[in-house]
Amino acid sequence: MTQLENWFDGIFNKSIEGDVDFINSGFIDAPRLNSPFYSKEILGAESVKKVSDEVSERLRAYQAHSKLNHFFTNGHHCLAEYTISGSPESILRELPVAIAAELEDGKVKILRFYHSTWLRADVAMRQPILPNQSLKLPGPVSSLIHGMKTGNPRVCLKNFTEDGYIREAADESYIHEGSKARMDYFSMLLSRGGLTFEPCCGFTDNHHYVLEYNCNHTAAGIPPQPGLAVFELSDDGELIKAARIYDSLSIAD
Repeated sequence: MTQLENWFDGIFNKSIEGDVDFINSGFIDAPRLNSPFYSKEILGAESVKKVSDEVSERLRAYQAHSKLNHFFTNGHHCLAEYTISGSPESILRELPVAIAAELEDGKVKILRFYHSTWLRADVAMRQPILPNQSLKLPGPVSSLIHGMKTGNPRVCLKNFTEDGYIREAADESYIHEGSKARMDYFSMLLSRGGLTFEPCCGFTDNHHYVLEYNCNHTAAGIPPQPGLAVFELSDDGELIKAARIYDSLSIAD
């Protein structure tokens, strides 16, 4: 495990322990992060400590612990995927969390957290945190986004391998695996019209494609909201084996 991966592996559990020095050590400059729980970017060691203390208090109440499931980087960006699990008695079961980071000289410039916010009813709808930009997307990812925009479940479906799956943001158990399950999911998701996914930032390690986006659902009267998706691609890059979603979108209420 590299030093960078080791830092990401420990960031949640060290935060629960109150070890802010460990968190600060991963940044190349003043800590910067963006979280669905806060409306503005968090900048500076004192602000990060305050946020860390608040989040840690909640996680300790759930007797929570984290598990790093996937980590990959291309040298300029990296992505860490976690499951945050609570005690059997708590309402926190298995919350998927992703952290996207911009890097410089092997250290972090900024962290962007993505996860569902259903645990907290007091959280306002998250505003876009990155500008839209034109990106060259992998073929199946581009086709999937087109199918979502036009509201066509069959176009979405054709971009997956036969046993491919989609995992929703709310919980690790919200998985739609196989053609029928994916078709049911896309039909439900697009029942109120198409969804426009505007790319903001993307990178690949040749096996995965990470896409940060703004999602717009004008037909449902929902303003743009940010999210992140991790796509595992087939060996030839022509199909999606898995799509893991991290967002707090309000779409099909």
